[in-house]
Parts: sequence; structure tokens; C-alpha cells
Amino acid sequence: MNLQRLSPRPPTPRLPASSARAEAGKQEAVSPRDTLINVAMGSGLALGTANLAAQVVSAGSLPAAAATGALALGCGVAGWVAADLASGFFHHWVDNYPRPEDRVLGDLAYSFQVHHHKVTDLSEPPLGTNLAQTGQLTALPMVLGALVNPPAAMLAGLIGFTGAAYLLQGSHRWSHENNPPPLVRKLEALGVIQSREDHMAHHRPPYKGNYCIVNGMWNPILEKTHFWRGWEKLIYRCTGAEPKCWRDPAVKDFSLGSIDEATMNRRVRENSKDFLKLDKRDFEQMQQVFLARHPEQAK
Repeated sequence: MNLQRLSPRPPTPRLPASSARAEAGKQEAVSPRDTLINVAMGSGLALGTANLAAQVVSAGSLPAAAATGALALGCGVAGWVAADLASGFFHHWVDNYPRPEDRVLGDLAYSFQVHHHKVTDLSEPPLGTNLAQTGQLTALPMVLGALVNPPAAMLAGLIGFTGAAYLLQGSHRWSHENNPPPLVRKLEALGVIQSREDHMAHHRPPYKGNYCIVNGMWNPILEKTHFWRGWEKLIYRCTGAEPKCWRDPAVKDFSLGSIDEATMNRRVRENSKDFLKLDKRDFEQMQQVFLARHPEQAK
């Protein structure tokens, strides 16, 4: 399914180059907490990579070293691939299910959804602040894994998975930037991190697809098979919880099997303005709750 055809293409949510440079000049420093997280994650990755290289070199014969290295490379790639899929489950959940009144989960949902309404949000803080958002989850397992130094295959898988998850918000940020660094553009072209085009499909109301945001490699197959609609139906049948994207009744009707894909696509286009009004109202309520809990965040 081509999400680009589901609704008229909105203005591309990217910063103009001049605006991006101006914002960069106003950025605050990375907080001490986030700096500690990034240093810990970087140290864990460095130590883990050094341990992995030592295991390959000490494997014995050249054929054994080559086999160990090939296995490690495969497991590292598998970890990266798994992280992209995991990012999709996380992104789908945080966009659709947390409630504002849930103190921790509501705050997480707000911080993740705010850029749907303020497109410069990801580019305003320093990159280190973006990276620390997921680094706070990946630093400890990466450091522990590097210290334990498990067999090469396990260590490589850990490096691939946590490294990709750590870069998740960096990839997300760069997909919104008008002038990402040349290296980032190259990595996007190679499919190592998510491309602008792939992520922009997610930003079309009702934000119902392209949830994987490490490199987005899972998005085509998940969209083609309507995986998220089936996942939402399963959650609804088991818990009664409805995702936010079902605020567009066409998505709900398709998920529950009462209309076909062509009808859903047509109705999504027709419902776009109404959905955006509902989504804006919901976000304003979420923002009020968040700022009441964190008045220091008010600007």
C-alpha cells in the first residue's frame, strides 16, 4: 500500500536551511544527565567493539577468524534489523495508546507526539539531547554486555540492536531537517538510517503507518500486509482499547473488516481535515496536562 496516495501531500515539515542555522545558534548545551548517558553509551559501544574485534583476532586460524567475523557481522546486521522492527512497535504504541493522565507514559507520549504539531521540535535541542532520549534505555545493557563480554555472536547482536536504538532519535531528527550533514544524506541513501521520503509518509493524517524509524526497512512489508490494522484489531479484541488513528472512522472500519482498502483510502482523504481538528484538540489537552505536571517546561 502506498501511503503517499492516501491523502493530499501536506507541506513538507522541514526547517529551511536559514532557519535551521538560526535555531542551531540558539541551542542550549546538553544537560549533564544527557551527557552522562551519551558518554556511557559511547563507552559501552567502544568497549564492546574492541572486545568483539579481540574475539575475532584470537579465534585461532585464519579460517576460524573469518568464520567468527562473518557470524558476528551477520548477528550485528540482524540486531540492526530487529531494532527497526522494535522501533515500529514502540512508535505505534506511543502514538496511539498512552493517556495524558498517565504520569510517566503520558509524558512520554507528549514528548514523542509534540513534533506532529511543532515540526521544529526535534531540531531545537542539541543532537546529544535527542540521542539521550533512547540512550537512557540502551546505555545500561550495552555497558553490561561489554563488561560481561559474551560470545562474539551475542555481543555483535547486542551492539547492532542497542546501537541502532540509540541512533533512533537521531535518524528521526535528520529525517525532518532540511540540510542534514553530508554523511547523514549518504547513510539515508544507503538505507542505513531512515530517508526523508519514508518518514514523511507517517506524517500524513491520521498518522497510521510507516512507524519504523531506525531505517524504515520494515515499513513497506508492514504497510503492504496491513500489519498495523491487524495488530490494532487484536489489541481491541483483547483489551477494548482503540488506537488514536481510529479517530478516523475509516481506519477503524477497515481494521474491523467492514470496508475494503479502496474505500478506506477515499474516506481517509475526505476525513483528513476533521481528523486534524480532533488531533489538535487532543494534543492541546495532553499539553495542558503535561505543563501542569512540569511548569518549568512552559515557554
